[in-house]
Amino acid sequence: MSYQQLTEGRRYQISVLSTIILNWYISSQVSHNKMVFERFNGSFRREFLDAYLFENLSQVRDMAWFWRLDYNEERTHESLGNLPPAAYRAKLENSSLELSH
Repeated sequence: MSYQQLTEGRRYQISVLSTIILNWYISSQVSHNKMVFERFNGSFRREFLDAYLFENLSQVRDMAWFWRLDYNEERTHESLGNLPPAAYRAKLENSSLELSH
């Protein structure tokens, strides 16, 4: 198999996996504003889809689950005052602060 065939295969793989996962993400979230979704889309493509070659869809699901845990629980977010979402949630639950938008 030539390098060009591998590259074209990878592009197709990224396109298909991106479509599957992003469609799942959109359907699982009732109210997402476009800006948040676009930021997530960019992060997911750069940090996950472009970073790995996958053997099968099961591997994608498993790795995406761990990536999502990191993204939603551990990683700091500028929009949350550079706190990870889990810490921001705990801070809100223990105070009378309103959610920031």
